[in-house]
Amino acid sequence: SSAGRTCERVTCGNCAYVCPSKRPMTELMILAQAGRHGQFDQAAAARPSFSPPFIRANVSSLGMTWKKFILLLPLAGIAVYVFGIKALNVLALSIFSAAAAETALLLVWKKKIRLKDGNAVLTGLLTAFFIPAGAPWWIPALGGAFAVLVGRELFGGTGRYVFQPALLAKIFLIASWPEQAGGWLLP
Repeated sequence: SSAGRTCERVTCGNCAYVCPSKRPMTELMILAQAGRHGQFDQAAAARPSFSPPFIRANVSSLGMTWKKFILLLPLAGIAVYVFGIKALNVLALSIFSAAAAETALLLVWKKKIRLKDGNAVLTGLLTAFFIPAGAPWWIPALGGAFAVLVGRELFGGTGRYVFQPALLAKIFLIASWPEQAGGWLLP
């Protein structure tokens, strides 16, 4: 009878699809559940889990990050087309400051610089989308750096943050400089 069970396993499969930390979460949940009920079976533990979305791709978080970046480039192109060179300045400053902030932090922490993973670049791009094209140069620079240093790294790093870093940067900028960061430039 299932009435005596305290917990049933529910797997959505998202953690099995692409986990940034490369942990086999679905398989670990199956093992934990089997061990809790005294039903540990080595053969069953070795079988792959087939929870939704049923797609098993050999895709790394590195590949997914750069794909997201590439998919957002047309939107950046439209922003430059509509708002002109001001939008390009915001995009470049935000991306550069996010990458520079991550590099500086990793140098201070004496860790391997990981710009190739693209997370800082993607965070900078997303942050730039929340900043008006007419903002002073220091707004996107601060926004990109804040998104990486506070929004992402303070909350545990890539894949572990509680809030979306770009949105956290936007909130910080509007709360600190509402005139410069809160308005919108009409095309």
